[in-house]
Amino acid sequence: MSLSRDSVLEAVLNSYKSYFDIERVVDQESLVAKACFHSRTEKFVLIKSVKMWGVETNDYVYVYSTSFLDLDEFTICKEKSISEGLMQIHPHNEHMCSYITAIILADAIDPPVISKIKSCKFSKNFLLTFHGWAILRLLVLDINTPAVIANKAGKELTDFLSSCLKEVS
Repeated sequence: MSLSRDSVLEAVLNSYKSYFDIERVVDQESLVAKACFHSRTEKFVLIKSVKMWGVETNDYVYVYSTSFLDLDEFTICKEKSISEGLMQIHPHNEHMCSYITAIILADAIDPPVISKIKSCKFSKNFLLTFHGWAILRLLVLDINTPAVIANKAGKELTDFLSSCLKEVS
């Protein structure tokens, strides 16, 4: 049974919907959905008015869907995720980290793009990491194979997205 991008997209979004705020995107070319997650942890001494520390973590997910992923399309998706993700981040002294996660669903991938995906990296420090940092996690789901290709930062999500592929098939 062959997988369709729409069914994989629904499986991915269903797996995110418990913890993330999901927004469908209609008028943009290959961007089909955005999701965001915000977490805040605090430590108190005896009462809540005496706070020792607070930490915020965010994850901004951008989901793209394309029939063929070539180098131009890959670059557009990557740059769009970075620019929109950085606009969402508001660093301050309790901001620890923000993940910018780009998930690209593709029916076919141009072979030279695979090495670009695996070697892709982006990170940004805010005020020498005193106000946290941002990291790009990049994952491409090859629908025809089916396989998940990720950069080094995105490797931690490969099992999660592989389970989405298994759920559909």
